[in-house]
Amino acid sequence: MNEIKTDRRTQRTRKLFEDALIKLLKTKDINKITISDLSKEVDLNRGTFYIHYNDIYHLLESIEENLIYELERLSENLPHQNGRHLFDEELSIIIKALEFIDEQRETFKVLLNEQGNLHFLSKIKNTFSQKLLSNFLNTATTADKKYNSIMSSFLISGFIGIVQEWIKDDSDMSTFELATVILKMLKSSTSNLYSF
Repeated sequence: MNEIKTDRRTQRTRKLFEDALIKLLKTKDINKITISDLSKEVDLNRGTFYIHYNDIYHLLESIEENLIYELERLSENLPHQNGRHLFDEELSIIIKALEFIDEQRETFKVLLNEQGNLHFLSKIKNTFSQKLLSNFLNTATTADKKYNSIMSSFLISGFIGIVQEWIKDDSDMSTFELATVILKMLKSSTSNLYSF
């Protein structure tokens, strides 16, 4: 029972530091944020911070890894067969991913903005490319496979760009509407690429 209480306390403390960092990143560059700033924000001492993290970059990396983990977990049920009948299931995966991003909108807004971490952006692109877009490329069975990496880069950049605009502008477009638009664009891109 004591272990559960300790674990909950640890989770609560980590969440406080995570939220504080995201709040501070809205107005300050990470290089200008100190452990003292974070400790003041959460009303805990510096020693408590060091129990959980080595430095601010470790905290940021922890936030990013948790987000990537959750996105990967959402896409675990993505079907691995080829065929256009899969688009309904892929729509469901896109909706789930967008719902998660919407729940964590403020965090994603900070991490995916123009001053955001390029390493995190790269990880996000890689996650979506491997877990989400591979079936779109596989549906183009007559396509020359040497174009797949170019197509993948194009699709994922477009996908991430749409999501960035959606969260940046606090769009009132629902996750279902946005997922439908994204899916139509992905289908159109993969089906028409080799018709010229």
